[in-house]
Amino acid sequence: AFAEGFGFRFASHDARRRQVLPEVDWAEVDRLAETAAQAAAGYRLERLVAPVPDEVLAELVEVTAAINDAPLGDLTYGDEHFDLARLRDLETACARRGGQLFRVVARDRDTGRAAGHTVVVTNRWHPEHAVQADTAVAREHRGHRLGQLVKIDMMRWLAEVAPQVQMLETWNQADNAYMIQVNEAIGYRLAEVYATYERRLEP
Repeated sequence: AFAEGFGFRFASHDARRRQVLPEVDWAEVDRLAETAAQAAAGYRLERLVAPVPDEVLAELVEVTAAINDAPLGDLTYGDEHFDLARLRDLETACARRGGQLFRVVARDRDTGRAAGHTVVVTNRWHPEHAVQADTAVAREHRGHRLGQLVKIDMMRWLAEVAPQVQMLETWNQADNAYMIQVNEAIGYRLAEVYATYERRLEP
């Protein structure tokens, strides 16, 4: 009511979910991974730890931009623009904040092109907690369960190299039914819901 009194209107519903790794049903995750791998037989997975070479990072610009297809409700928000410099800045910022950026990439076996990816950032100062950043799949490669496949591979990878991570946290717009379904299936549970308001200013 306070926001609406100043001309703001409801524009989007966002939700935070948390995955507590020690509580994950790994047998179910393994079953989902097997099913996803069958659907994604034409793809291979690649694990990358920042910093990665420029030529590799440049290949990821297009698939990173696929996040622009994610629902935003009624927010007035333009597409984000990505280039090599921005992706490199993200790696640098994570490192200087005491974090480590992990990325799993799905590549088309025939062309070698990046088809999808997921990113997780750990925190040196809170080693038990990590943040799930973007997960995106390029339009022409959707329908092969790549989102689920890369996220499960990330979980397995973190269990190997960062066993101190006990919880992953992610955000989704409430209309992003596909990604919410993927997250719920692999053990994410709703923690908090946010309402976003905006006010459009006249020139």
